[in-house]
Amino acid sequence: MLSLMVLTWAVFLPTDAVGTHSDPRIIGGHDTNITDHPHQVSVLYFNSHFCGGSLISSKWVLSAAHCTQRFRVETSIFKYSIRLGTHHYNSGGQIVPVLRIIDHPLYGTFYLHFDITLLEMDRNVGDGVTIKPIALPQQGQDILPGTTAVVTGWGTMTMGFYHPPEQLQEVFVPIVSFETCRAAYGEQMTTSMICAGFADGGKDACQGDSGGPLLVNNELVGVVSWGGGCALSGRPGVYASVPAARDWIRNVTGI
Repeated sequence: MLSLMVLTWAVFLPTDAVGTHSDPRIIGGHDTNITDHPHQVSVLYFNSHFCGGSLISSKWVLSAAHCTQRFRVETSIFKYSIRLGTHHYNSGGQIVPVLRIIDHPLYGTFYLHFDITLLEMDRNVGDGVTIKPIALPQQGQDILPGTTAVVTGWGTMTMGFYHPPEQLQEVFVPIVSFETCRAAYGEQMTTSMICAGFADGGKDACQGDSGGPLLVNNELVGVVSWGGGCALSGRPGVYASVPAARDWIRNVTGI
């Protein structure tokens, strides 16, 4: 999945779906409903889908720092909002303005180290069948290689051409060991990241999926971040590690 911006062609960039970036959309997945993923949100920029995100409390959303860094200055917060409670692309549900955006203090734009951001909404949202926070892991929690994970989003289904699906997509992929991922990406792979994908490729996140959730056992363990193209052999998707940032999330949000 390219960062999921434009990493596809040997350049390692983030995966959001804007500008020159190769945003990821789920490749090799299938339709799913918001009732199965009520934590899934769409991060909007000027009221249009920009990145994915995960509801982690009644007022906080977790997404990717590269999504909010790209166009943000303090005076532009009003341009961001959150759409919740729908599996449709750019329609339905409810839209809530963003009050604050807080990027991880160790976020690095080159290696996308700690590619995690917190967005505080300007009001609390309800808790029901279509809107519900996702559970978080513990700090430093091990995510074992081979464990099945699920990724969701509205990213493109074809690498290099951004055409978002009308309905939320999901795909199941295995967690890949740190050693295997480091062999694929070298020093760009850091301990603030988790990899997932099949050795032969075929299933992955892609443009437009950036910031979205990687779940294991109904816990949010990763945030869609970057990769070497989308669903390519020997190029697993790379996700910001939530266990690596868990204490920071707690310190900022109290969650």
